[in-house]
Amino acid sequence: MLKLLRHKGFNKKILWAVAIVIILSFGFFGSANYLTRSNQFTHFGEIFGKKISREDFLKAYKNTEIQALLRHGNNYSQVREFLNLESETWDRLILLHKAKRQGIKIPDEEVIETIQKTPFFQRNNQFDSLLYKNILRYSLQITPRAFEESIRDLLTIAELVQQASADVTVTDDEIFKEYKRANEKVRISYLLETPDQHTNAVNVTEKEIQEYYENNKSKFYIPPTVNVDFIKFTFPDMDEENLRAIQTAKAAEEKGTNDPNQPTSKELMDELNEAYEGQKETVREQVHSMYADLIDTPDLNVIAKKNNLDVQSSGYFSFEKPNFQLGWSYDNLKKIFDLEINKIAEPFESNSAMHLVQMKQKRTAYIPEYNEAKEKARTDVQLQKARKITEEKTKEYLSNIMEEMNKSETKDFTKTIKKVGLTLNQTPNFNRGQYLPVVGISKEFQDAAFRLNTEYRISGVVETPKGFCILHLDEYIPINQKKYNEEKENTKKQLLTQKQSDVVTAFLSRLRQQAQLVNNLEKWRQEEAALAAEEEEQEQ
Repeated sequence: MLKLLRHKGFNKKILWAVAIVIILSFGFFGSANYLTRSNQFTHFGEIFGKKISREDFLKAYKNTEIQALLRHGNNYSQVREFLNLESETWDRLILLHKAKRQGIKIPDEEVIETIQKTPFFQRNNQFDSLLYKNILRYSLQITPRAFEESIRDLLTIAELVQQASADVTVTDDEIFKEYKRANEKVRISYLLETPDQHTNAVNVTEKEIQEYYENNKSKFYIPPTVNVDFIKFTFPDMDEENLRAIQTAKAAEEKGTNDPNQPTSKELMDELNEAYEGQKETVREQVHSMYADLIDTPDLNVIAKKNNLDVQSSGYFSFEKPNFQLGWSYDNLKKIFDLEINKIAEPFESNSAMHLVQMKQKRTAYIPEYNEAKEKARTDVQLQKARKITEEKTKEYLSNIMEEMNKSETKDFTKTIKKVGLTLNQTPNFNRGQYLPVVGISKEFQDAAFRLNTEYRISGVVETPKGFCILHLDEYIPINQKKYNEEKENTKKQLLTQKQSDVVTAFLSRLRQQAQLVNNLEKWRQEEAALAAEEEEQEQ
């Protein structure tokens, strides 16, 4: 381990290290658990014409996984399904190769202060050497030296991307435009015509439905689905009488009338939590005991009958559109989807219960035949035709409004709308990106709203997800100059960070192209699957 981790100030490279690993995160999680066997491939790929051995890739993968864990902390198990650690590992290797070429070296002092500032290794806001060693040994399962070198690599990457964006600047004009864009507001009156107002006027023929189905079959794609049986073991509720006692104690403490000889609200809560955890642990033990019985008899109905329990069915659902009422995390859903028919998943826990799940049925992805897709196709065609009617009707309204406005000396939009017998909606004062009642979040609506000015107060027909609109500018609320002066520096920092991020993203994209990555992982998997099948066949 580096000699003695000393306390130092926080270096800006640490912020860049955090930034770059966020930039490198995208896609879906890929596990390296299966990358440890040997087959005919002696290397996992190439970058810059250099072969990357299995050992080098797995070492880099391990470091990438650890950085992801440190980055996401307690949320790692929830987000790991959405991380592409294999892709991040290739990016890590590419960036480190480039940094080595540029002669970038990170001194021990910077590694020290990065580790010291990591919350995982702090107790009472201070770095704890014993905690550090225990986490590396038992949680991360990595030696101190290997971990510290992974941190050095991360800081090396941070220095590389910092150099790539070192010349980025922002002008006063750019700062002002960004602040104005984020803080100016408008208030809009508008007419909204929706397709559902015209669906009854739409006639759809069988021929139109068939033609739409034939030309848009991919729209009817149904992903793989599963149907599972499960038993839910609900955790007991916290004792209400004790909760009321805690609330009473807390109220007395706030008023200063509490009895110092009685337990505090925190002490009562700690005691209640301990008792509650004990009750939950009893449920966990019961469920794991039942699961052990299922190894010999893999049938939830047998266990349910024996213990007077109910077996429920989930109904068919896909991973893309899970049954959220079940309350199961994506991590557990993935494990369930990997189950074979009649197999039972290991017991898992949600916020309110333990669960035993057995796979009953699986359906592969497919595109349904016409008869099955007919009603959805009919609805789609009907909606398309209704939108066209809605657009033409809104254009007609705009023509009538403009005609009436031209006749009027006051040019009052609200009175004109009422005169032609239409319904007017009005927004509150809003800025870009703000959710609006009725309209929701519509970029088309907001772009049109902020294009209006005192000379051109009425828009043309604007198409939005909800329907077609005609907008009128009621009021423009400019930025507060005094507030801008106060917040200018903060806006500058935010804009500079965004521009630097854009430069780094472009830099990484160019590096990927220059590296000419050769990725053998998929071929390796195929070979591994063939070897596994061969071994299984020999065992039988």
